[in-house]
Amino acid sequence: SALMFNDHHLNVRGYERAAEDILAALDAAGLLAPPRDGPAPNSRTVDEPPSVRATGSGQLELAGPAGWAFQVLVGRATGPGDGFDAGGVTVPLRPDAVLDASRLLPELSGWLDGSGSATIQVSAVLETRAGGEALNACLLLLNDPGGPEANPVAAISAPVQVRF
Repeated sequence: SALMFNDHHLNVRGYERAAEDILAALDAAGLLAPPRDGPAPNSRTVDEPPSVRATGSGQLELAGPAGWAFQVLVGRATGPGDGFDAGGVTVPLRPDAVLDASRLLPELSGWLDGSGSATIQVSAVLETRAGGEALNACLLLLNDPGGPEANPVAAISAPVQVRF
C-alpha cells in the first residue's frame, strides 16, 4: 500500500522501486554494458579518430579517446550504395537482420578505458546469421545522453572485416 494509490496505480515510490527492480534484472541477465572505467571525458571533441582491428577468432581491439562510450556494429560486407545514416554520420554497413542483431548484444558496447582501448568478442551467432557472407565491424563513439550534442554518434571508424 505504500507503493500504490488506492486505485492500484504506482505512486512515485512505487515507480522508483519498479525502476530499481528492472535495472537489477537487466544487470543480472547481462544486458547492461560494463561500467565506465574512470570519469566521463571532459572534452566533447574527438581528437583522434576511432579505429578497430580484427585479431582473429572474432576478437576486435578498439582504440579511440579515453573514457568514451562506444557501440560496435557488425553487419554484412559493404558495397556501393550500402550503409545508412546515423544522424549525419554514415555507417558503412548494410541495414539488415545481422546489423539489427548486433545492436542488441550488450558485449558490443561499453566504454574505452583510461588508455583509450577495449577488446571485445563478436559472437559466432552473428557469423551464422550472415549465412556465409563476410562480416564487417565499425566502432561508433557515442556522445553522452543528455549532453549538448544533438547527434548521439560523435565519430565512426572505418569498417574492418571480422575474422573467425
